[in-house]
Amino acid sequence: LGARPAHSLWQGKLVCISNRKTKYLTLTDIRYEEVDGFKGINCRHYWWPFIEGVSKRVYTDEQLEEMATRTVTYNGKEMLISEASSRQRAMERKIRYERSQLAALNTSIELAKESGNIELANDLQITFDNISVKLKSHEATYKDFCKQTGQPELSERLQYPGFNRSVSKKA
Repeated sequence: LGARPAHSLWQGKLVCISNRKTKYLTLTDIRYEEVDGFKGINCRHYWWPFIEGVSKRVYTDEQLEEMATRTVTYNGKEMLISEASSRQRAMERKIRYERSQLAALNTSIELAKESGNIELANDLQITFDNISVKLKSHEATYKDFCKQTGQPELSERLQYPGFNRSVSKKA
């Protein structure tokens, strides 16, 4: 569920890994070893062995079609689950970026204070405060997005080394 449109074309289908032309898809068909293909960036698909005459496909073609076209609603606008997933990842990247800025600014403020450069520390603090406001707004939007679309909040994707409880409290 939520596969990008290019992947939904072969999702759940059978693939011959010897790459011989058969009634099944080939590795070339699923763009194996390509950045945007099977096992490429952000692809969560996986192989499972299939023995003809013994194994059964997990999903029927009808079920796969329904999954590929399932939508969610955000602020009254319908979108494919794959679009919602992409939008969620973009929000997570933005939050991580702002957290990285805040972690760096926090260290810079402490160093400026230690060196006695209070004017610089005050300027950095203003920047820190401005980014903190943006971060809190983006975190609230992220939570609202997840709630409205039914997507799980993935807090592990929001983590940034150096953005600890101390920095979080200041933000």
